[in-house]
Amino acid sequence: MATIQVKRFRYEADIPASGLKPGEILLALDSGNTFICLTPNEKKLIGANTKTEKLTGEVNGVNRIFSTSSAYVAGKIEVYLNGLKEVYFIESSDTTITLEEAPKNNGFTDRIEATYILKS
Repeated sequence: MATIQVKRFRYEADIPASGLKPGEILLALDSGNTFICLTPNEKKLIGANTKTEKLTGEVNGVNRIFSTSSAYVAGKIEVYLNGLKEVYFIESSDTTITLEEAPKNNGFTDRIEATYILKS
């Protein structure tokens, strides 16, 4: 049986951005956020107060505005385009994001998803 490594950090800001062990669980005591390490340099937010979903909006090569089904905490949303983390977007409101570049629909429709902390 494999052992799951869990590390606790007093502050989320103290969680390192590199040197992570894939499969390791990280807990931030100040925010209550839980992360799982995917690669040595990438972690993903998980936990009871998070939601992952396909975003709503037309994928047509023109539209850049997409919506979540629930309000999220500002600065606590991760957007994925075809499974790759997207960094070029603006949080337009607590339920919408605006991508820098419109996703395509040329024989293959781009998929826009997000993981975010639910706003209480």
